Amino acid sequence: MVDSRIETKNAGYIHVVSIPWQGQSNHHWNQVCADVLEVFGLPGDRFTSHPKMDQMDFYFKSKKDADLCQIVEYLFVSIVAVGSIIFFVISPPERVVYDCSISEISPDFPPKVKEQCRQLRAKNFQEDLRKPK
Repeated sequence: MVDSRIETKNAGYIHVVSIPWQGQSNHHWNQVCADVLEVFGLPGDRFTSHPKMDQMDFYFKSKKDADLCQIVEYLFVSIVAVGSIIFFVISPPERVVYDCSISEISPDFPPKVKEQCRQLRAKNFQEDLRKPK
């Protein structure tokens, strides 16, 4: 059996970009393959690929194409990472609404909220006293 790396080097594909399988989702691999096909076309002209046990190797004839492949891959990973951070870490603050009409009898209201409800009721009471009848 002939080693595929020797065949690849003999065909002029000497620049390798290796992307590990570990820690990658199926969506990631679909996107990687779609990006490579979109940028470089079908295998055989500018590149070829060989799946291995722990990684996928993309072999390029041109160093420029290999560098571009790495940029495309890292750009996708960066976008996914930033999007995940924005989605999971930076979430809008939770908004809690309290009904002040039951604040004095409910044990679920924090003391600070009860005090704010008292102040709000006192303010509304004073405004109601000032209104003409």
